[in-house]
Amino acid sequence: MQPILFLTVGLPGAGKTTRAKEIEAEYEAIRLTKDEWVLKILGETASRTTADAISPRVEQALWQLALELLDYKNNVIIDFGLWAIEERKEFREVAERHGAKVYFVQCEASLEVLWERVRNREESKAGTLHIEYEEMKEWYERFEPLTDDEKRYVYELPS
Repeated sequence: MQPILFLTVGLPGAGKTTRAKEIEAEYEAIRLTKDEWVLKILGETASRTTADAISPRVEQALWQLALELLDYKNNVIIDFGLWAIEERKEFREVAERHGAKVYFVQCEASLEVLWERVRNREESKAGTLHIEYEEMKEWYERFEPLTDDEKRYVYELPS
């Protein structure tokens, strides 16, 4: 059986983790959510600076784990956000070389909706993953939406 890799695409507050949890149950997939692992490692009282510092290493470790899981024919969900076209392309191509079918899980929302969701999240209130409005606005402007070519990989939830 060909394993499936689901890659969440979207900004904080877009619903990536919610969608990832739905897919996790439906496909018996292993969900690797970077922010959850950062919180597990550091605890909820860690500073945002410390969380940001280890985030790239956590992401890299989870990606390596994902590839091993795919090699063992497990379905996997990478819940990182993947804001850049080149980053998505690299993840997709590497996973395909590991024999996986790849889907993008597209999660979108307006800046206002993203901000409303993020500022009310528990981890934002705790401070570990706190995001300021100006950061969210900057990220919203930097985010690269899926290209027409990428849209052929979009996972559609069953009706």
